Amino acid sequence: MAESSSQGRRLFLALLVPQGLALIAALGVVALIGAATEAMAAALWGGSISILANAWAGFQLWLHPANRSPARQASASMRAEAGKVAIVLLLFGVTFSKWPAAGSGSTGIILVLVFFWTYLAGLLALHRASRDAGKEYSQL
Repeated sequence: MAESSSQGRRLFLALLVPQGLALIAALGVVALIGAATEAMAAALWGGSISILANAWAGFQLWLHPANRSPARQASASMRAEAGKVAIVLLLFGVTFSKWPAAGSGSTGIILVLVFFWTYLAGLLALHRASRDAGKEYSQL
């Protein structure tokens, strides 16, 4: 069980750390192009939406103690994905309704691009980490 818990923490960090680094890189790019403060806020929020949604899914899949049992893993996966989609839709919906500039122009483009950039960074890093974990498992 400790082995499974340790591997779960590694996968969780393998998902979120690259997303955080991708967000920092995106903020650096936005700052380098000399974008306004509102564009910086949009970049920060777009990446944060991705990180929050994936943190929920990662918690459900790898860190929640009750979801480690084989009987709950399938339902945990469904809760993780459904929750991730709900968080993304809710946060984008609230953002676009309460922050009109986020839905138009370069601010909106930056928000969505940084969201996808951060999401993709986590997805690629998680693919690599799970592939490496599979190699470790097959060598046992």
